[in-house]
Amino acid sequence: MGDCSRTLLAETTHCRIERCRCGVLHLTVGPLTLRTTPEVLRSLGHAASDALATLALDAFAAPGRHLGGGAS
Repeated sequence: MGDCSRTLLAETTHCRIERCRCGVLHLTVGPLTLRTTPEVLRSLGHAASDALATLALDAFAAPGRHLGGGAS
């Protein structure tokens, strides 16, 4: 294996995304690292966004659920 130096692209409390010199993206979530391409990462981002939107709609539609966050 060659030299795999990485550049940090983004980091949150739960994940980290780095780009290797060869162009591979490394998405790390906890102990799991997924090596992928920008196209796959973009698709994953869209899928995650869609899933979160669906979860928000489900929570809004659930009877007796209070979403919170508003001022009193």
